[in-house]
Amino acid sequence: MACAGHAHDAWAQAPQTEQKLPKYAISANVALVSDYVFRGVSLSDNDFALQGGVNLAAPHGINAGVWASSIETLGGSELEVDLLASKSLQLGKTELAFGGTGYIYPGSTGLNYGEGSFTASRPVGPLDVTIGALYALQQRGLSGRDNFYGFINAAAPLGEFHGVPFTLATSFGHESGFFDLGQQKYDWSLKLTASKFGFDISVGYTDTNIKSRNTKARAVFSISRSF
Repeated sequence: MACAGHAHDAWAQAPQTEQKLPKYAISANVALVSDYVFRGVSLSDNDFALQGGVNLAAPHGINAGVWASSIETLGGSELEVDLLASKSLQLGKTELAFGGTGYIYPGSTGLNYGEGSFTASRPVGPLDVTIGALYALQQRGLSGRDNFYGFINAAAPLGEFHGVPFTLATSFGHESGFFDLGQQKYDWSLKLTASKFGFDISVGYTDTNIKSRNTKARAVFSISRSF
């Protein structure tokens, strides 16, 4: 089974207090990526992928949504569908979030599974820093095994060039369990994003400590639009 994913960039939001949020808010996003890389592993077999999702933000920091991506054929499925739900709360400058994701592979048998998550985000100087842990209990979709993934992400605005704002982001993660590819897996990335007219255009670099066709160092390009 390929390594499947849950906390996607498309769902990342700046910390907000409940008073600044409308009672309910619906947002959507679509993206075309040169390679669907998640936790350092290509899930589209080094090929393009089409992605998109819808999110509902409700009072009291409650969010729910669905996100999908085309993938390389997995157990008869060419689609990953993620069902997401979370609860966030603000403690000073720190935003805490608890949630869960169900990973669905339509047309497959015995591959679906669930994962819980915890993240903490706060500004540190010019950086927006997030640390998190994701854990999947032993279950059928993981062949009776469990899985753990811990990560740290950081992003910083670089200012504007000819009226176009740029952001630089980096990440580092560690995985052990069903998706560790037979050893302790580490992944890291660096991404530069330009935003204009509601579009985000990104170029990034990602790599892991495991050298194989789907985990080797690579450049990834993407264009996305949020509504």
